[in-house]
Amino acid sequence: MKIIAIPATKDTPYIYLDAAKKKYEIGGKSIPEDGDAFFAPVIAWWLEYAKAPNKETILKVNLEYMNTVSTRKILEVLKVIEKIKGTSIIWAIYSEDDKADIHPIADSLKIPFKFINID
Repeated sequence: MKIIAIPATKDTPYIYLDAAKKKYEIGGKSIPEDGDAFFAPVIAWWLEYAKAPNKETILKVNLEYMNTVSTRKILEVLKVIEKIKGTSIIWAIYSEDDKADIHPIADSLKIPFKFINID
């Protein structure tokens, strides 16, 4: 399966998705000008991966900041991932505000979330 390796910019997160290495990461700041266009290949990758996933899939999310569009697109990604058996999320939390923002999303999904505090 094709690897997605998108480097971070000042407005977009890095994204690394490699099924062969079992490495799935999103991190940085996410305020893309066109969130739909930026996240389209990521969502397409997850849809393709869902057809023949690894036994275990751990997505590591380390987003310092994300705007409303990014939050919506990340939720869209998570809804695809939610259907993949053996999936879990490790999510970095930078502040109590982050925790308050992400917990409703985590609670609405049927994916195990582990939160890690970043000081």
